[in-house]
Amino acid sequence: MSYFHWIAGTTLGIAWLYRLIGAARGMPTIPDISSPEWDRKSKNTRHPKVSIIVPARNEEASIAASLSQLLNLEYDSYEVIAVNDRSDDGTGEIMEHVASGSGAHARLKVVHIDELPHGWLGKAHAMWTAGKAASGEWLLFTDADVLFRPDSLRRAIAYAEAERADHLVVFPW
Repeated sequence: MSYFHWIAGTTLGIAWLYRLIGAARGMPTIPDISSPEWDRKSKNTRHPKVSIIVPARNEEASIAASLSQLLNLEYDSYEVIAVNDRSDDGTGEIMEHVASGSGAHARLKVVHIDELPHGWLGKAHAMWTAGKAASGEWLLFTDADVLFRPDSLRRAIAYAEAERADHLVVFPW
């Protein structure tokens, strides 16, 4: 191995170590939206509408539970857009069944994608398609196998609005 490779590798290693230390030092500053200060249940405040986008491909094992939990969030202004992205299992049928149930409260829209346009990647196309159908002020993108606590959306929006955020990423437990 030449000295150039050794010097380049050492420099790259030091740069990565510096970034890792910086990230570790910043972790304590990440707010915990499960703390009491973000539990805002005010009925007098107008809550922004949130469009929850759930792209799914071959998720028949988890999609019913995921959509059912999303339909039971403690938030008054949201819609769920579930995208069946070319599934070849029962994902689409399960989505339609959940949407037709009494618990859907007309909040759940199901979009079916049968083919992928040239130049697109699957999940990116599914999210773009749902984004065009969304009517919310906020877009929440989530995977089809994620289960939400009932108060998670309310807390996340309370934090995002208090911080005047344009973008929010929530780390799950």
